[in-house]
Amino acid sequence: MITQEVLRQMESGQDSGSVPGRAVSADKLLLSDMRPGAKVTDMKRLFDQAKREGSYGVCIPQWFVSLAKENLYGSQTKIVTIVGLPGGTNSPMAKYAEIKQAVAAGADMVLVPVNMDKCRAGDIKGVQKDLAESLTASKGKAEAAAVIEVKDVDDRTMTEAVESCAAVGAKAVMLSAVAGGSVKADLVRDLKAKGVSVGVIGGATDRQAEYKRAGADWLVVRNR
Repeated sequence: MITQEVLRQMESGQDSGSVPGRAVSADKLLLSDMRPGAKVTDMKRLFDQAKREGSYGVCIPQWFVSLAKENLYGSQTKIVTIVGLPGGTNSPMAKYAEIKQAVAAGADMVLVPVNMDKCRAGDIKGVQKDLAESLTASKGKAEAAAVIEVKDVDDRTMTEAVESCAAVGAKAVMLSAVAGGSVKADLVRDLKAKGVSVGVIGGATDRQAEYKRAGADWLVVRNR
């Protein structure tokens, strides 16, 4: 599951080879700064870089969404935030409330971790029901993408989970290796062939170009 500690590891490059380079074009990139201790000055540098490089978007903590809305006014850069922290096992009502707040503050896209306990147990209907109840807060107001950790999930279960998320209105599915494991380029390619929009979080630096070739729609990378 995505936890605050995992996010700290993602930002410091301590896990899953998550320190990115610039191996893909800017239109694929979501520059991320999810550090719990990030400051307003850090965010403003992130926003300036995203505008300068033409990045697709920025992935930031919810409490900076309003600041992003102000600083990115007039640009094409999307404002993205993650809800459901410290993990995807909190209640759908809690996720709903966070999504509603993020959208009201100006988020263009929300990333919603699925319940990984249910996913790893093979309870795909439970995963789908949980996500469906959460996403109602974003419908008609912002794009929503499900986040699924790849660690300890076999390809069949992953594919079923992804398809279930798409069926209840998730615009995309973000495959995350932040908690461990590795995102397979072949899995990205297979999901794209099924018509699913796919992003990658925490993939190894030297595989970013491979993910792009496989058809990944987004790569969430740590800002430098």
